[in-house]
Amino acid sequence: MDAFEADMRDIIEHYILDHLSEEEALGNDYGPVAQLRESDVGDQPVSIVHYLYTRQAYDLLNRHRTKLPGELADELRVSATRMDELVPVRNRVMHGRPLRVDDPERAVSALQGFTTRHWAATHAILRRLAQDSTWEPAFATLPSPTERILHNLPEADYDETGLIGRSDELVKLKTLVQKRREAIVTITGEGGIGKTALALEVAYAIVDDPASDFDCVLWASLKSELLTVSGVRTIEKAIKDLTGATQEFGRTLDQSFNGSVAELADSLQGIRALIIIDNLESAKGDEVLRLYDTLPETATYLLTSRVGIGQIERRFPLGALQQKDAELLLRKMASMRGLRNLARLTSRTANEVLARLRFSPLAIRWYVLSVEAGREPSSALRDQAELIRFCVKNVYDALSVNSKHILSVLESLDRGVTFDELAVLTDLTIDDLRSAAQELGRGSLVVHQPDPQGGLASQISLSAAASLFLRTQPRVGPSAADILAREDAYIKSAERRRADEAARGMGPNVVRVRGPEDEPTAHLLRLALSHSKRGDTETSRALIDRARALNPDYWETDRVAAFVASSSGRREEAVTLYKSALVKAQAPEEKAIVAYFLAGHLARAMHELELALPYAVMAHQILQSGDTALSLGTYRVWNREFEEGQALLEDALDSTQEKTWLIALTSLVESWRRWAEADLEGHRAMNAFEKAYAGFNVGAEKINVGIFDGRLAGAVLESVTIAFRAASHRGVLNDEVARQALVMLTAIKSRRPLYRGQRNWTVFVRHLAQWLREGGSSSHVSGIAQEVLGDALDAGPARQDASVIGDLAGEIVSWRGRYGFIAHSEYPRNVFFHRGSLGSQGFEPRQGAMVLFRVEESDGDRPRAVAVRPLGASM
Repeated sequence: MDAFEADMRDIIEHYILDHLSEEEALGNDYGPVAQLRESDVGDQPVSIVHYLYTRQAYDLLNRHRTKLPGELADELRVSATRMDELVPVRNRVMHGRPLRVDDPERAVSALQGFTTRHWAATHAILRRLAQDSTWEPAFATLPSPTERILHNLPEADYDETGLIGRSDELVKLKTLVQKRREAIVTITGEGGIGKTALALEVAYAIVDDPASDFDCVLWASLKSELLTVSGVRTIEKAIKDLTGATQEFGRTLDQSFNGSVAELADSLQGIRALIIIDNLESAKGDEVLRLYDTLPETATYLLTSRVGIGQIERRFPLGALQQKDAELLLRKMASMRGLRNLARLTSRTANEVLARLRFSPLAIRWYVLSVEAGREPSSALRDQAELIRFCVKNVYDALSVNSKHILSVLESLDRGVTFDELAVLTDLTIDDLRSAAQELGRGSLVVHQPDPQGGLASQISLSAAASLFLRTQPRVGPSAADILAREDAYIKSAERRRADEAARGMGPNVVRVRGPEDEPTAHLLRLALSHSKRGDTETSRALIDRARALNPDYWETDRVAAFVASSSGRREEAVTLYKSALVKAQAPEEKAIVAYFLAGHLARAMHELELALPYAVMAHQILQSGDTALSLGTYRVWNREFEEGQALLEDALDSTQEKTWLIALTSLVESWRRWAEADLEGHRAMNAFEKAYAGFNVGAEKINVGIFDGRLAGAVLESVTIAFRAASHRGVLNDEVARQALVMLTAIKSRRPLYRGQRNWTVFVRHLAQWLREGGSSSHVSGIAQEVLGDALDAGPARQDASVIGDLAGEIVSWRGRYGFIAHSEYPRNVFFHRGSLGSQGFEPRQGAMVLFRVEESDGDRPRAVAVRPLGASM
């Protein structure tokens, strides 16, 4: 550039100033240029051409092209674009600005376009460079003209290669700072990633921008260590804290400044200042906030830090170099250092090297310098301990124990995980986990990336440098084996959850997710259901609380909490939780699922059929599944809407899988029995017999083909019992009824082991015996009945006479010394008995004992047992 400017000065003096005065030649530029010459102190007169800027000299030549030789005039006319390339490079060179990576090539390429004989000095330099590309002329940087914006920016330490890459980041960050909408902008990233270089480049770009409205740019670096090939070196006279930075800022404004932050604030009143603090991790965040609070509002802050200050800052995360830029840096630096073996690596090998260097600018420079110092290239790659410690250690040492715990988890997993997954894989409270994740997020030891499966939750994983560093550190928290075992349990749980959702439909333990981000919470809820089933309510509720803290708007959390509350007898709490889940559920299918369970709770646990039915209707209208048809049909039957209920139960039989199909079949049998009971209450005994017989037919048909299910057999036996109760009424018994009675008794006799094992067997026997005593049916039917009764008597511990057949048999479920309760299928609330009701001398009641008893109604609403005696004892 110096040679090119010297050639232009010679041309002006030789062809223009030889016959024109300075004022005539320069025209409107004469005044400012002459004033600049007058301000320059010197004994000897100097031609005015030495005070022309490069662009001014070129424009002057163009204005006087008619005075120049033809070939030179033509060359200047077509070289305007070359000057657009040269002038920015010239300004960076002459003003000590950081060079761009392609500045040398651009300058040489542009200057090679000037080919006429008039550029002798330029041609001589180009020839010398062609002979030896490493040649450098003796050159002293010219003193810079007075800057428009006051600054104390240091010279860049990367001019050996220029700033490589970061062009997009440069534009975005410069725009962000100049808009001044964010008071504090912090460039964050791991050590050596290029934060300082980018901040300096942005600062110089702002200083050189004519449109910039900053009055001054003040720089201070708190960097105290420097990484060299031989190790980490302490920087002498480094600024150690913000007090030193304050002094640095003040002396830029006034060389004699030695005051406080408050005095610096007075000096900056009314001045639009850009305050740049480099390497801020060595200062505390609250110190920066005090500086921010004290300095005037006209100040804007650009910081670089590995961790950020954590408050009121707009972060600008800086990642690794792009692959092409990292490769360019490696090759250029190796070439300039004469390391041809590195400069000429194949692209594949270069990329492998760069990957192991994490595409980090500092790591690449350290590697090249290490090889230059004599280290074998592969050895330098293998042993980066000193480099890693320099980049990571001070950040790691400042972390809380919980944050180090999370890093150990990430190291064990060796993959990206979501925050919610960490809640499953650690025992930290959600608040502690959240604080630790935020602390790590401010630093550079973890990287954030989107869910590879397209989920809403982002993932965090160790940065490459952190991963290498942690190998040298003791573990914090559980062992790797414990973490991997938890991960395995979580993965298997998620697989089972998906299988359950596909296979079990509306099972209470099926937890549904809105997307992959809900899987960790679903895992916690499944654990809660498992503990609840085992009776561990305390652990179950703790897991639900953890799930709610983790995912508060997830409707399944309240749905599961409601189910656990209902199972534990907390009925009102369950209703509240189900209604909360209904509010949180967004999709119609989600609301329908909650409505299904809420209806079940209201109908079964609270016996509030009128309240349950609207929810059951809502669930079935939306889902139209066999499960919803079954539940709605069942509730309609309970509400004595028998025809509508049975139609729904028939639908359920047609559309459900094996387990639910069996429940639907049993419910259909029970619906006939309930309808028969309603007819008996209405004194419609014949109708009752017909419906009870229909229920028997539905169930016995399936039992006869090999479906041996206890609940189904119990429902069939109840229908038969109601049928014989109805047949005992006057006017019911006829030939058809007798035939049907024979069918029922024959079916029971043929499967007597199955039926005899049901809890309602004694009730059936009692009513059958009563029917016989009252003269029921023909001798043939009576004979079959007597055979069934004989089997019943043989099944007891002692043979019973006909008087005993009229008693009830049940199990003592509670004995409290003076009174107790007996369980019997006809009395859902159990039967009370007193010690004075015992009908057998020497009998001492105990829980679990089987007894015979009779029932008499008490003054209250609870039945009372009398003549209570051991099964097999006589009155």
